[in-house]
Amino acid sequence: MTRTIVTTNLEDTLNQLLIGSDRFFEEMNLVRRTDKYPPTNVVQVDETHHIIEMAIAGFSPEDIKIGTERGILTIKSIPKEDPRENRNYIHRGIASRDFSTSFKLYENVVVTGASFKNGILLISLETQIPDHLKATEIKIDVV
Repeated sequence: MTRTIVTTNLEDTLNQLLIGSDRFFEEMNLVRRTDKYPPTNVVQVDETHHIIEMAIAGFSPEDIKIGTERGILTIKSIPKEDPRENRNYIHRGIASRDFSTSFKLYENVVVTGASFKNGILLISLETQIPDHLKATEIKIDVV
């Protein structure tokens, strides 16, 4: 007896076997970044808290604008004239260019704060699970 096995990708297979598994793949990545500059880390603090660390040496907090709109977190520098532009560099390895980068925040992920320390911008994120999605225990009545 010959068996034919049709292979599909893991996501399609799980979607057929598990109701709602599409959410699993959606939530595997908390954020999806649209740009590579400046260098960035996304750190998982615990199950519901994350921190975006962004290396922005040479910028001050006044030079940065952070905002969210329709599930998109945007961090951008405010353009200004750089007095170092008129220098005659032999080697220039420190970037000082303006930037704008965005992250797609998945459902129920909110920005809870931002801070700046030693040239690193820290943006705190929290996944806020709605009450109707939290685990509950159902009491069984005896009749």
